[in-house]
Amino acid sequence: YNVQNHITSAYIPPSVVKHFSDYVCSRNVQLPFRRLIVGVEPIRQGVIEQIRKQMPRGCLLNGYGPTESTVWSTVLVFTQAYESNRITSIGKALPGYKVLIVDEFFNECPIGQKGQIIVVGEAVARGYLNNETLTAEKFRSGIVESDLAGRYYLTGDYAMYLEDGNIEFIGRIDNQIKIKGYRVELGEIEFAIESHSEIVRAVVIADKEEDKSYTLIAFYTTNTGQPIDEPASYLSSKLPGYMIPEQSTRAPQHNSFKSNGATFWFIKRHKRATNKHL
Repeated sequence: YNVQNHITSAYIPPSVVKHFSDYVCSRNVQLPFRRLIVGVEPIRQGVIEQIRKQMPRGCLLNGYGPTESTVWSTVLVFTQAYESNRITSIGKALPGYKVLIVDEFFNECPIGQKGQIIVVGEAVARGYLNNETLTAEKFRSGIVESDLAGRYYLTGDYAMYLEDGNIEFIGRIDNQIKIKGYRVELGEIEFAIESHSEIVRAVVIADKEEDKSYTLIAFYTTNTGQPIDEPASYLSSKLPGYMIPEQSTRAPQHNSFKSNGATFWFIKRHKRATNKHL
């Protein structure tokens, strides 16, 4: 469709970007884009690199920003992958914004330390309509010094500064759990699973047991349509034992990117949020 209709500018949502990347690469599709935007969720460098190679004349942008800051707060002009399996940087703050990564006491984090993203700038919203409680929780004033006027928005997103000053977006803070005393980010497990050559997309669920412990359950789709052999054995070289899911299940394949993405969206947002047994 993009080629036939000479589409020059587009946005690819995170639920389909991996499928799109594999599709255009496997078929050697030369994309007509002059500008392509991706982002919102963590994306591997290798996935974006595959798309970039199919865009001979285009600019590929990886951005970040919640709705509360009027969509985009940071951007990276992607040029090449340095570590294929590493998350792509979301770049630096756009003009008119200040983006900081802070710890639980609102002290700015040093390079390499994970913390929460907070955003201030002219485009940050004043709050939530008819919801003063949530507004007071998420929009704060004076928590850190800034040369920009306005209130800070506490995103609830997890990130860290890189050596070059760019930011690496890791995932949601509320996707963290504790297993055997260790703080675990479910997104890190998902990325480890997706590094398998046959796996297209993965979602990890923390299923809460009656004794309040967690059982990790992984769902994944493959490019072969078949389950992979011994996923726990594959992960043993990439993750510590407490981060390896006790159960791994191949999710049903779908004919369209949209349906497949919607399935994973449902599992991730609804099942993870409620911690219900599957």
